[in-house]
Amino acid sequence: MSHLALIFLLVVGAILILVLVAIAILISNGSKKSSSVTKKRTNSKTSFRVPMPKTYSLYVPPAIEKMGTSLLKEISRKIFDSYKTFNYKDKRVSELDAKEWHSWQVSILLAVFKRSEDILVYDQETLFHKFILDSDENDIKRLMTGIIKKYEAYVDFHAQKDDLCKHYIWSSREVSVIFYFLANYKDYAK
Repeated sequence: MSHLALIFLLVVGAILILVLVAIAILISNGSKKSSSVTKKRTNSKTSFRVPMPKTYSLYVPPAIEKMGTSLLKEISRKIFDSYKTFNYKDKRVSELDAKEWHSWQVSILLAVFKRSEDILVYDQETLFHKFILDSDENDIKRLMTGIIKKYEAYVDFHAQKDDLCKHYIWSSREVSVIFYFLANYKDYAK
């Protein structure tokens, strides 16, 4: 072999080694990028689960607190029957903001939740508005937490039934959220 052929082989060998090192570096960077993309995708799919609304500091009127669970559920069922007659499913979203529900009714419904009870509702798609049906579990829990905070801020739980029945501060949207939450409570509590 001539001296020139030897130099040529060394240069080609060095270039080949550099190309292989460059390919190895690109492959390792590519796998790091894809693993970080995979991590991002995994994190975006794994959503933070909103905790259940707290009821330990929720006070309802003493007359409601003294009711047995079966009576409480029977009354809440009658309130739900009234809810169904208004056919909120087909109303415009803006119509759901009307203050049509009073604090005595909401106190009963919150007492059901406070006792870790639910309300059995079949055919939810035919009873609840699309905005509720399109909401996910976290949205409903957040809305329910807001309702409880409003209740604690604006309802005098020492007031008599007659006074609370005149206290119309609850929108149909809020009552819809409460009923939907109570209908799905067992699933949310898992």
